[in-house]
Formats: sequence, C-alpha cells, structure tokens
Amino acid sequence: MKYKELKVLGVNMGRVSLVESMDGKKFVIKIAYVSSEQKETTDKEEIESYLRGLRKTIIDEGLKLVTVKHENVVPCLMTDYFLDELGIVMEYIPGPTLSEYMRKRKPDYRLPI
Repeated sequence: MKYKELKVLGVNMGRVSLVESMDGKKFVIKIAYVSSEQKETTDKEEIESYLRGLRKTIIDEGLKLVTVKHENVVPCLMTDYFLDELGIVMEYIPGPTLSEYMRKRKPDYRLPI
C-alpha cells in the first residue's frame, strides 16, 4: 500500500508518522529510523547494525501487538513498507499523544486499566 506522510508524530526509538493511504484512510506507521545528523557522525557499519536491531524490535513489537485486544492499546493492523523501511501499521485514533495526555493529568500519572 502507498502512503502520503501527513505529519511526523515522534522520533525516538524509530519514527512514528501519521499517514494517509491512497483510499484516504489514516494510519500511524512506526519504522526504524536514523536521523541525517546521526548518519553524518556515526560509522556506516554501526548505523546498519543499529538499524538491524531496531527493525527486529519494531517487528517483534508488531507481532506482540496483533495478539493484544485491550481498549487502552492501539491495534496493530499489519506490517508494510514506508520510506523504504518495513514498519508496523497501526490504527489512527485522533486525540492527544500520550505525553500530551500525561502532562494534562499532572500530578496523577496513573492510567485506568
């Protein structure tokens, strides 16, 4: 499936993007990612090794997420390629990010289970 990136939602352990498919549906995709700055300042073999580990971690996360059915867990729908990287495709749920939600709830950081 082809996607158009609408917004980068976060970059940490991978890149998380809000995307739109060719049929107009919105999804969130998480892929392995290394910034341009990291690429310029880090040995190429080290980056490839890091990306291999990160790809495995992201795919393992997707495999685990497809088995979880809980109201507080965003469903993982499939794996797919985005920006030449294999990633996990998750349902898009409009609203604040987890960090935005947690900031508003200060000082009580507990989430209902």
